[in-house]
Amino acid sequence: MPDLPTLAFSTLACPEWSADDIVARAAAIGYDAIEWRGGPDGHVSTGWPAPRRAALRRLMAEHGTPALAVTSYTDFVTGDARARADSVDYLRRHLDLAADLGAPTVRAFVGIVDDDAPLPDLIERAVDGIAACIDSAKASGVAIAIEPHDDFVTASSIAPILARLGPSVGAVWDIVNAWGGGEDPAAGAEAIGGRVRYVQVKDARWAGSEWRLTPTGDGAVPLVEGLRALAAIGPLPPLSLEWERAWHPELDPADVALPRELMALRGIASAAVDSLG
Repeated sequence: MPDLPTLAFSTLACPEWSADDIVARAAAIGYDAIEWRGGPDGHVSTGWPAPRRAALRRLMAEHGTPALAVTSYTDFVTGDARARADSVDYLRRHLDLAADLGAPTVRAFVGIVDDDAPLPDLIERAVDGIAACIDSAKASGVAIAIEPHDDFVTASSIAPILARLGPSVGAVWDIVNAWGGGEDPAAGAEAIGGRVRYVQVKDARWAGSEWRLTPTGDGAVPLVEGLRALAAIGPLPPLSLEWERAWHPELDPADVALPRELMALRGIASAAVDSLG
């Protein structure tokens, strides 16, 4: 049987825990890696001094739970040129943070459309902003990965941007986001499958007119189908649980959710790779 991919979780799941607690608990539960949330509300910060960064990296090494990625929050398609420039600086600072923590990837967003610029101009803005960070990424040894989100929620919507940027920039594929935007997972895998650095996993279903998150496997999202399509292209990249308790406090707390969700991650990964023999 093919080996399972690296299984991680985003620290969105545990806003109540400190960064050091996260490392110890991730190891005790059995996760392979940690997707660290950056930004103003994250567990890791670009404002950290070098000794704090080094201490967390040592702790991860001691527990055998390395950093999968650092997530940043950028907007490269806004009509505000100053905000786009700020996103360049912001992404570069997260690349430095990721390098210090030993994370191989920083996630970035294309952003939210806030003017009437035509699509080619929006793509040009995104390409220009992300391209301005590529030298920093290469110098730090950290890859940039675009997550389909906001006004570019499908894999096919970011494919033209990736095509312009070349292979040094990858993607974070959130199957739920794209599926909610009307994209079949097989089409998403075809659009960006060769560029996926890791997959964010969550599940959901419609409850009346409301999109409601569920435990993995209890929703309506074709997660296994998406991973199967990706596995047909090559070895599955890491899977990272996105349990959004930081934004949805009604969800189960991390000490309840994370052990259960790890079993679910193993189940869907096994189903995807077993189907390929």
